[in-house]
Amino acid sequence: NLGPDKCNLIINYLPPTFTENDVKCYFAPYGVIQQCKVVMDLHTGKSKGYGFVRYTTQKSAEKAMEALNGYEIENKKLKVAVARKHCKEIRNSNLYVTHLPKTLDNKGLEELFKPYGKLVECRVLTDKQGRFRGVRSR
Repeated sequence: NLGPDKCNLIINYLPPTFTENDVKCYFAPYGVIQQCKVVMDLHTGKSKGYGFVRYTTQKSAEKAMEALNGYEIENKKLKVAVARKHCKEIRNSNLYVTHLPKTLDNKGLEELFKPYGKLVECRVLTDKQGRFRGVRSR
């Protein structure tokens, strides 16, 4: 089964000082956590800035994702999403497109690429003022 486990979330852009206990403090209010992990660099012993939280129910994961995706902590904006399974079929499947019109928004980009297959994530990169940067991520 290559479908996502909808109870398992990936959290990107964690502050570098965050431990598993810190992550649990933010995610525990949304349900029972089955597993929590902050990914560490084996050589430095420091956080790589991302981690995983697995809830016992999909409903808890959905509530946490809704509440904490985009939440700002220590000048970092968390990105919380359902974690994809780690397998050869989806490795290195990111596509970055540059030199597109700066007027192209997320919806327009999605419409452009949708006919070619399932989009896991589709977004236009923006600068700090929220303006499109002309770089697209699919």
